[in-house]
Amino acid sequence: MQIKFYTIPIMGGEMLADEMNVFLRSRKILQVENQLQGTSWCFCIKYLDDVASSERERQKGGLPASFG
Repeated sequence: MQIKFYTIPIMGGEMLADEMNVFLRSRKILQVENQLQGTSWCFCIKYLDDVASSERERQKGGLPASFG
């Protein structure tokens, strides 16, 4: 499992939001947490980097068999 953070300002953060959406579409996402901090949204994204990682996690019992 990997973790990536994004901080996206409420005003003018469209390009960063687009970048985050590309990232989200390109990975197997496990969990996304978000919190408003002042004038920005902060995101913590937990993900698997590739399919091989998914198989290793499943074999260790880290993911349910129906995941993915």
